Amino acid sequence: MSPLNFDLSNGLEDLCGKRPTTNYASGGINPPHTHPCDTEMIFVLEGALDVGFITTSNVLVSKYIVKGEVFPFPRGLVHFQQNNGDVPAATISAFNNQLSGHN
Repeated sequence: MSPLNFDLSNGLEDLCGKRPTTNYASGGINPPHTHPCDTEMIFVLEGALDVGFITTSNVLVSKYIVKGEVFPFPRGLVHFQQNNGDVPAATISAFNNQLSGHN
């Protein structure tokens, strides 16, 4: 996994929050984590991922998403992304808060 950030020096960062891209090798994982201050949306640019989050009722919500699909991770919930495929995958993420933080 190799996170990158777009150059948003034109001020879009202030309006839209961060928009990092992430590349996942075959078998790559973004381990369980949270963003206490915001919701995250990911859009699959290439490949496919198994994604999910744990609700406040301790229920796993998961889905297999492919190129062109979007998946939301609600604010503060533990979530993950994993490439279980044989080819690399790439996503772009959007956060509704510029100061998302990771736990």
